[in-house]
Amino acid sequence: RDFTIGNIGLPGGVTADLGWDIKGTIWTTAGEYRLASDPAGLTIDALAGVRLFNMRQELNWALSADIPPIINSANRAGSAAASEHLWDGIVGLKGRMALGSARAWSLPFYADVGAGNSKLTYQLAGGISYGFNWGELSAMWRYVGYDLKSGNVLQSINFNGPMVSATWRW
Repeated sequence: RDFTIGNIGLPGGVTADLGWDIKGTIWTTAGEYRLASDPAGLTIDALAGVRLFNMRQELNWALSADIPPIINSANRAGSAAASEHLWDGIVGLKGRMALGSARAWSLPFYADVGAGNSKLTYQLAGGISYGFNWGELSAMWRYVGYDLKSGNVLQSINFNGPMVSATWRW
């Protein structure tokens, strides 16, 4: 395939070895206030708190040949790294809808939105849970999105996937 760096075509015999590694941790801490609890099994809580997103990206490269004037022997292999630490205030709602009169099974849901170091962050989750005397086990699908301010290493990033949780009540 044709490939260029800085509008200079790469010779056909050049090989490249590229690696991109991204690691991140998201922590959300919030207080809750019960807005509604109805006998049919619907509960809704308001929440407010903070979310911290720590992320580190690293790009490694190695080319098999010099490509004057852009890449010479001194820089044809190397790496570059960047980190982000974003603190955002959040507000949201969470709750559950009981399935049946026994209230063992329920449909939990969660939504929040916020801003701070990022232009916008949001989180949505929904799934199914089973309750015990001590608390509950839940299986949910979660989506977390970030729209970052200009000048950040990334402009936007989204994560989604399964989430398994245990909740203890006292």
